[in-house]
Amino acid sequence: MERSVGVMRVAVVFIAVAMVAAFWLGSAGPTALQAEEPSSPRPIPGGEAVVPSVELPFDGLGTVWIGPDGLVMIETGHDEITAFKLNTIGLSLVEEDAVVRFTREQVSSGLIHRFAPMTESDAARQSVIFDIPGYTKIDYDQDTGLLQLRVEGAKQQFDATFDFSAALDTEKVQSGGAAVSSTSEENTRCECEYAGPPGGDCRASTTCPPGYYCRCRCDDRGCTCSHCARVRYSEVVLADEQQ
Repeated sequence: MERSVGVMRVAVVFIAVAMVAAFWLGSAGPTALQAEEPSSPRPIPGGEAVVPSVELPFDGLGTVWIGPDGLVMIETGHDEITAFKLNTIGLSLVEEDAVVRFTREQVSSGLIHRFAPMTESDAARQSVIFDIPGYTKIDYDQDTGLLQLRVEGAKQQFDATFDFSAALDTEKVQSGGAAVSSTSEENTRCECEYAGPPGGDCRASTTCPPGYYCRCRCDDRGCTCSHCARVRYSEVVLADEQQ
């Protein structure tokens, strides 16, 4: 009799252990598998998000501004302006045979600017490194996220192809799974000044509403500022980075 009771106790303990193990595996298994799954890639933005208020492909007059922090602004008319932040690590802006472009090469001549880390406030107080008005062509491929940009100015031409396929949407930054607005709650101001021949002294400044940014140019051609624009995407890269 005592032996039978002992066997029954062992059986009960075994069943209890088996039930606990089954419960633990059932609850922990999917979690472990879920943790191993790779994160989904960011969706490629549509053309209306990258270049708002402009019918693509665009052919017409425009102006491109490039700030020392990699802020690229494309004006195609009053209140029609596209702005994004370029990842400038290792980049330089150069001119060769009157064509201005970005490069990662170490150049000995034709260097316009070599990018270095810079805060938003510092960049807003400096003159842009390059701006060019002229006949502007813009095209965007929604399947690849490539933005092709060309400006034919009076004495120079600017060419660049930007990749938005993995760009960060600055309007909504994912933080803990919740969408959080990344725009500033304060006005932003850009300004610059120039003192020297042949234009003499001049200065320019603009204050933009919260979430909007601008850049100014001050040199021997005079002082002026761009329109204010919302920076919709950051961490944009050159197309050749992904190839």
